[in-house]
Amino acid sequence: MSHIIKSTVAISESGIIYNPNTGESFHTNEVGRLIVRLMKNGYGFDEIKNALMEEFDVDESACEVDIYDFISELKAHNLIGAAPGEFS
Repeated sequence: MSHIIKSTVAISESGIIYNPNTGESFHTNEVGRLIVRLMKNGYGFDEIKNALMEEFDVDESACEVDIYDFISELKAHNLIGAAPGEFS
């Protein structure tokens, strides 16, 4: 199953992720901000991975783990929904 950021979720320049459906907000770092922004723009897993590897000079294995861990956190906070694509 694949996931995308719910359209109602907003993210600030400072990394505050806001879910207007629940009123909850969460803070993320620069990596999380980029992942959320790319997901909101329809990027797939490989595109996100490549962008992170280029931006942060991280190896592929570590990058994949970080993306999946972050997706799990988003899922736990009900910030993503199922959609066709590459996230599982």
